[in-house]
Amino acid sequence: MPEKKTDILIVGAGKGGFAFLNLLKEESTVNIVGVVDINPEAPGIKLAKRLNIPTASDWNVFLKEESVDEIIDVSGNEGVFQSLLKDLPANVGLIGGPTAKMIWLLLEVRRRSDEDKQKALYLLGERIKELNCLYSLSEIVETKGALLESIWEETVKIIPPALRYSEFACARILFSGKEYKTSNFKATQWSLSHKINIFGKEAGFIEVCYLENKAEVDAELFLKEEQELLNAIAERLGRIAERKESEEELRQAKEQYELIYKVVPSAIF
Repeated sequence: MPEKKTDILIVGAGKGGFAFLNLLKEESTVNIVGVVDINPEAPGIKLAKRLNIPTASDWNVFLKEESVDEIIDVSGNEGVFQSLLKDLPANVGLIGGPTAKMIWLLLEVRRRSDEDKQKALYLLGERIKELNCLYSLSEIVETKGALLESIWEETVKIIPPALRYSEFACARILFSGKEYKTSNFKATQWSLSHKINIFGKEAGFIEVCYLENKAEVDAELFLKEEQELLNAIAERLGRIAERKESEEELRQAKEQYELIYKVVPSAIF
């Protein structure tokens, strides 16, 4: 009896979606049920139409009418990923961000020469380090009763190991006038940073530095994926701070209400 194919919906039809579709169309174990993008001229949409694969601008079209096992989000948009999480049926898996890149690299490795495979495997290892960093951040945040200060202190520790030259890397977070940094932190000219926004306003930033420039001549010191990782961490930290601030405001409002409730009756009677 032949093995059932995995029904996959691709969300995002830019360069990433085009590359994914190009690889997956060769896979005998998957069935691409559709490709979604708001841009009808996106390269992945055009390729899907040439392959007679259904396309749409709204993923709910496929979630309602098709049997979807997995959604692969290659839109590169955090808002899209969060919306997918909200709409996701319980029986459908969602893959996005570094995980999607890792899968793409695994598929690509199978198609390359031995020399290219070594390069692809190296890149895959880098993506795994980034993925581990994001998983570690989730574990830090999910620690019951974790204070913001503790989250910042633990977060700076998990960033350097995710970078290409981790042994020469350091990190810091500056938030609301307070600094949280690795023990080896030193501001250098080889740095990368991203601001942390709370409710649309800048509240601080996250920064990584290399203590030495280990890149080859004329090569970029920081990978594009490392910038994307830093951006993703900064965005998550901003949302965490927003949630903590809202929880604190709610707690204070509750205390004030309870105080008023206790004082007012005695004042009346």
